[in-house]
Amino acid sequence: MEEAWYAVVYDIPDDGRRARVATWLEGWGRRVQRSVFELELTAREYARMRKGLLERVDREEDDVRVYHLGRRGHQLIEAIAGAPAQPAPRWAIIGDDPLQRSEAGATLPPSLATSMPRAKSQ
Repeated sequence: MEEAWYAVVYDIPDDGRRARVATWLEGWGRRVQRSVFELELTAREYARMRKGLLERVDREEDDVRVYHLGRRGHQLIEAIAGAPAQPAPRWAIIGDDPLQRSEAGATLPPSLATSMPRAKSQ
């Protein structure tokens, strides 16, 4: 599937909601400012990210905007200072052999990530 770029910006007065939104977006893209994220997502990933945002905000009190930048959106972003916008690696190989480990530091979006079951506390 083809990815497109999005910028998500928000002004959320409630600390708890703001933290939940930031945590959610960190799983989908790169935080470039306190309340600005750049995301590179497929249409399916975008739909899941948007649904999760809607579940975490107050549509009456919060201001959340998504700017659709298209497939070549990273080329439209001018970084006068700070790291330039760059496409993130989509896959990372992780293994016991250091030669197989990704140096890209790629993270999987929540839609692809898996977690280990927690041990029962005694």
